[in-house]
Amino acid sequence: MDRTVFVASAGRRVLGRAVWMLSVGLSVGCGSRTEETPPVPVFPRVDRPAVSLVCDSILLRGAYVAPTDWRWNGADTLVALSPKNKDSILFAFAGDPLQLFATGGSIGGGPIEYRKPFLAGSSSAGRTVWVGDRQLGRLDRWRIADDAWSLEHQYRIGGPGTRYSVVYDAEVLNDSTVLVKYDSGEALTLAWVDFVRDSTLGSPDLLLRPKPPGGARMFYDFSMASVREQVVLGYLFMDRIERWQFEAGRLVPVWAIGERVERPDERVAAGEVDELTIGYTDLRCSDSLIYALYQGCKTDDVRSVHSAVEVYDFSGQAVSRWDLGRMVSRIAVDESRRLLYALGTTDNDDVIYRYRLPERPPKKENSL
Repeated sequence: MDRTVFVASAGRRVLGRAVWMLSVGLSVGCGSRTEETPPVPVFPRVDRPAVSLVCDSILLRGAYVAPTDWRWNGADTLVALSPKNKDSILFAFAGDPLQLFATGGSIGGGPIEYRKPFLAGSSSAGRTVWVGDRQLGRLDRWRIADDAWSLEHQYRIGGPGTRYSVVYDAEVLNDSTVLVKYDSGEALTLAWVDFVRDSTLGSPDLLLRPKPPGGARMFYDFSMASVREQVVLGYLFMDRIERWQFEAGRLVPVWAIGERVERPDERVAAGEVDELTIGYTDLRCSDSLIYALYQGCKTDDVRSVHSAVEVYDFSGQAVSRWDLGRMVSRIAVDESRRLLYALGTTDNDDVIYRYRLPERPPKKENSL
């Protein structure tokens, strides 16, 4: 997800200094205190010292990629999205070192072209990838076959004239259900949609939300990640992670991480936008662990921060914390090779960073 931060104070002054949040041009007002309900178990964030990881840089060869998002597809394919490269926006790389073997998709006004694309999911087995479009409200299923991308089907999950007029993000949970993040007018919220039958299944009550009429609702922005119908949210302006579970047609809260909740809408109401702290900006899930990219800095300091990755298991227990030694905007984790890939903010957009991960901690019984 493209999370370019722009947040406005009461005078609608735009802060363009941070590099995440919504890129769709929303203005934000002031709001009042939020409420947290229903209660769920709350666990502390990782409190151990960060382990410093050493990286090397990799030049993505074969095309000008400049990726804005990526995710692993199966065990051996890294799928990258690059809207800057308008003729080909989807790239598939194999193994390590990453070797480009297939490109597809394009930016434009045609029936199978994109305007505001994002990656919405990929299969853990096989080579199926879902690509959404925020402006068109479309969800497309692609397959990577040999050295080519093939568009298999297009679904509608929003767009002009619908409840989800602009889709900010979406996370495919299974072959027919997608979790859609959108602005209801009162809150940044979620709905789960059967995209095969083109029907809305329901909408959960988020644990943290501003009171109507919303006011500072966009300061409650969050990243999403999922694995086997387990959904994890990481908040942009709060030190908070939540785990939810999609079961029996419902999205049920399981636990939260972050005992101290610093309400961003109260900062906005007090005219203290500059004092907001950037929290979690990317999430990744494996079968047993949650990897949360954390900044922990004010918006003015984002380009000089040392980003960290906090690691939790699916019971909510802290496993590890890694210091990446530089500002990182997105991560991808190759557990089979014990590698972490990271996007930085260098002038050379084709350079990514590769970290060798510490040995895997012993697997606990409560892992998925």
